[in-house]
Amino acid sequence: AAKYRDRPIDVLLNNAGISGSDEAGEFGHLDYATYARVHATNVVGPLKMAEAFLPNVAASRQKKIISISSTEGSIGLVKGRGGSYFYRSSKAALNMVMRSLAVDLKPRGITVGLVSPGLVRDDFTRGLDLPIMITPAQSAEAVARVIDGYELAMTGSFIRHTGKEAPW
Repeated sequence: AAKYRDRPIDVLLNNAGISGSDEAGEFGHLDYATYARVHATNVVGPLKMAEAFLPNVAASRQKKIISISSTEGSIGLVKGRGGSYFYRSSKAALNMVMRSLAVDLKPRGITVGLVSPGLVRDDFTRGLDLPIMITPAQSAEAVARVIDGYELAMTGSFIRHTGKEAPW
């Protein structure tokens, strides 16, 4: 952050996401060191970035802090599916951290948002073949559209790549 001290940042984009290995997250054999690493990357990392670069964002024109989340962190959408304890709980925690930050930064004119990139065909989803999957390029285009549309009145919202609000 010190290197960029005098540079305004219109959009600080936090794109952190690890899940840990399947073996480490198997109930009955949970590896809590892996869980701590997932939480540190997916939750603590974006919060630290927001704190470190807040002066840069505050000095910019757009004043946006956006974190890439996942609908896997939505309690309202994950029904009837177990497992993925580390990833899902970390994204749910990220959502709450950013929602709280949105309340704290709104008086300063800073928008804090969460975006789900969709179900992207990449190394993270290797082995899945579902009709709703999109390419990385399609996801990037959709995420950019959502970020462009974020306004202060929407601060704290969790928006899907489709532009629709995701349930908590």
